[in-house]
Amino acid sequence: MNPKPTGNRPQGSLARVVRSAAPGSGTPASIVVSTLQGMRVVPSSEPDLQPGDLVFVGPRGAVLVSENVSERPPDQQDWWRIHRIAPFLRERAKIQRLIRRWFEDQGFLEVSTPILARCPGLEVHLHPIRATVGSAERHLITSPEYHMKRLLAGGFEKLVYFGPAFRDDERGPHHLPEFTMLEWYRAGADPPEIMADVERVVALAMGRSEPWTTLTVKDALRKFADLDLDADDKKRRTKKATEERIDAIHLALVERVEPALAALGNVHLIEWPAELASLAQLKEDDPTVSERFEAYVGGIELSNGFGELTDPAEQRARFEADLAERRRLKLPVFPIDENFLDALATGIPRCSGVALGFDRLVMKAVGARTLDDVVPFPPELA
Repeated sequence: MNPKPTGNRPQGSLARVVRSAAPGSGTPASIVVSTLQGMRVVPSSEPDLQPGDLVFVGPRGAVLVSENVSERPPDQQDWWRIHRIAPFLRERAKIQRLIRRWFEDQGFLEVSTPILARCPGLEVHLHPIRATVGSAERHLITSPEYHMKRLLAGGFEKLVYFGPAFRDDERGPHHLPEFTMLEWYRAGADPPEIMADVERVVALAMGRSEPWTTLTVKDALRKFADLDLDADDKKRRTKKATEERIDAIHLALVERVEPALAALGNVHLIEWPAELASLAQLKEDDPTVSERFEAYVGGIELSNGFGELTDPAEQRARFEADLAERRRLKLPVFPIDENFLDALATGIPRCSGVALGFDRLVMKAVGARTLDDVVPFPPELA
């Protein structure tokens, strides 16, 4: 049962008692309180205030509102953490408003696509979270991509999604199983237009424009990992050799390239090898590479985008290859999204799109150390 308030609500601001003030810090009876704006020393005539007690701070000082009867130490109570990250949460809300306003000014339609889906992403690196609805198996979306492209096939030309996505990935400073995805598409657009969008979104969040460097994956691997993909492209490869090549590229990107990108600031990494095309189409003038592009800020991957694959037969072939690889790796196998493939079959315009991790963007913009500092409740406290 919640404790009853011990007095009427005075005029002032809510605060939590941290400790008695040190001698000489103010009036003889003064305390240190924590508020959403930070720590401060205030006078108080209330006897026996304890750390964590809820007070109102008004013109006459701190007045007890409710005793804190939690059995947890103060630094393990919700308010302690919330007060610490409050400035980041305010800045997050501000950034979200700026970005939403920019997309609206650009003529985008913000859409809310299903969170529960029958057919999640099939790529090997994606790990959907399973959910049960009645007797039916569903999955929390790893991305709204399939639904967004179905809307493009329906005639919409500028679409943006600003909402939750879920992945059962590693948990760490830059990974959350539930996160906020900012994903958008432009019909008739090529990758450079979306890359320019990314630059603008990052500038809005950071409060300033900064220069960007553009590197091809081949150049980055050659420069930072001493891996020459051009020489390897000339070899005839078995299926096993192709698998080993993909593993080598992934390893080099994570261990050598991404750390090196941190020194370059903001980077577009473009022209990913065809084997790593994902849902991007291959370049017409060089089918060994795809129209996939990623953005990095301070060495952290921020977004992943494509000049979108619109050929239903090629998309089906890639889905089937993904499923075969999942079986080989003994990963869960999911149904192919036939509604998505049918939408491609009806015809979809040339388009490009990108998925951007909003929590990571906020983390970089406010200078937080981890994603936990820019979300109200990380998964362990949800």
